[in-house]
Amino acid sequence: MIKRTLAAVVLAALLVGCLGGGSPTKKAQPLEDPRQLTLKIGGMTCPACPQTIESALLQLDGVIEVEVSQERERGTVVYDASKITAEEIAKSKIFSWGVYTAEVIEDRALEGAEHR
Repeated sequence: MIKRTLAAVVLAALLVGCLGGGSPTKKAQPLEDPRQLTLKIGGMTCPACPQTIESALLQLDGVIEVEVSQERERGTVVYDASKITAEEIAKSKIFSWGVYTAEVIEDRALEGAEHR
């Protein structure tokens, strides 16, 4: 029963996201170990799916900026590697529900310690 309720809540959250919602942004902050991650993202079925993924990833501590393209099936994530790893981002809750998938394509260091 609990699994069904949880599944219904997750499905409702995804549907609300696919119907449109605001994408949160984070303020500029100093980064100890700034990196840029490129993900191959699967499972996006509607134009609002990228915004749903962006909003979920921006909730993670250490993730600063996210841009997801449904057409390219790619996501770019700017993050602070002193707070979170590329693997943790790719295996985060939004990808563990089974609707979306993520695979790390590239993870590179960024120049400068402060992000806009």
